[in-house]
Amino acid sequence: MRIKRMLASLAIGTAATVVVAGCATGNTDTDAGAGQNGETIELTYAMWDTSQEPVFKKIFEAFTAENPNITVKTQVIAFKNYWTKRQTEASNGTLPDVFWMNPQNFPLYASEGILAPVEDGNGAVADDIPQTMRDLYTYDGTLYSFPNNRDAIAVWYNKKLFDAAGLDYPTEDWTTEDFTETASALTGDGVWGASVTTDGRATYTATIRNEGGSILNDDRTAAALNSPEGEAGVEFWADLVASGSSPTLTQIAEDDPFSLFLSEKVAMVPSGSWMALPFADSPLAAEGAIGVVSYPYGAAGTNITTTSSLGNMMPANAEHPEASLALIQFLGSKKAAEIYASNGIGLTAYPELDGLFVEHFEASFDLTPYSDAVAIADPIPRTTNTSAWAGDVGTELGRAINGDVSVSEALQSAERIIDDAIAAAGGK
Repeated sequence: MRIKRMLASLAIGTAATVVVAGCATGNTDTDAGAGQNGETIELTYAMWDTSQEPVFKKIFEAFTAENPNITVKTQVIAFKNYWTKRQTEASNGTLPDVFWMNPQNFPLYASEGILAPVEDGNGAVADDIPQTMRDLYTYDGTLYSFPNNRDAIAVWYNKKLFDAAGLDYPTEDWTTEDFTETASALTGDGVWGASVTTDGRATYTATIRNEGGSILNDDRTAAALNSPEGEAGVEFWADLVASGSSPTLTQIAEDDPFSLFLSEKVAMVPSGSWMALPFADSPLAAEGAIGVVSYPYGAAGTNITTTSSLGNMMPANAEHPEASLALIQFLGSKKAAEIYASNGIGLTAYPELDGLFVEHFEASFDLTPYSDAVAIADPIPRTTNTSAWAGDVGTELGRAINGDVSVSEALQSAERIIDDAIAAAGGK
């Protein structure tokens, strides 16, 4: 099945309710001299995170100051509905002027010519951005976005619970064995020493990698997780749950691990740098009781996690191609990155600006471990149609972590899911 037909089929049942967002069929003439001939252009920028909207509005104000005839309005769609809306728009040619993309979905859109490539300008220089980040939004040798940010995984911990248990805080050289022993020592009196999460990046993706395994083979044409290293990486989390050192996935479905962490019922939780903003507003942070430490080392002698990034995309049939490209370029500039990092949204695409993000939170906690982690992080595992397998793989491995099936059985099933999806997408 062609991918464009896949997009269209995913949108069945929703098209009748879609509100077209600021983009009609392509018109490559309307931008001639945009910002110079007096024509006013309003671009629609689609995103899924309301917490980031105020900072993006600051960035758009800076952009309009340099481009007086171009204004930007935001369209925020909850993540659970975001891709259904984008799929509908992609199938009927009505994507917004500029919209958020993630690396998991990017190859699917790029492979069908739905997106327009980018070029340097307005402060954005592709070569200034780390190759790892550019690779996330490169398809067949063409760059389609200047990555908006960088992230990585580390471990958040509650200093108060460590103090109460008489334990030293974890150090940067700790191992998965140390993690397990520490979680066990912290467990008791209504407290779990650690918590699994539903985020595969924070759990099995990292531990499989650090046991020496991988989710995909090197050229991303087949699954590779059904291996002794893969089994060890998943078994780590299954053992943590089985021992009672972590709540089950069933339990965290009722009360998420981050709420449990902030309510001091969980002592450690692995997650991304994106948790800094909500955690900083907590009473626990106000007490200076939140610590951050690097991911533990596995048997392979590594503590590498994955990195991802938001991409700013424009459709190939953009109504205002010059204005849309100008906005994407500005969003990829260091000027925009400084606003982004200094307001605590995240680590930017520019490593030299990591200090701005760390400094923003220095009164609450030290985020240096995230800056260190992202410097060595792998790109997230992805294929042309990642969205066709990622959720189901998470469900299968979650069953093993929960103790509902054996790890071996779950890995075999997960591998079949990935390989079938790759075959359906033409082998990549």
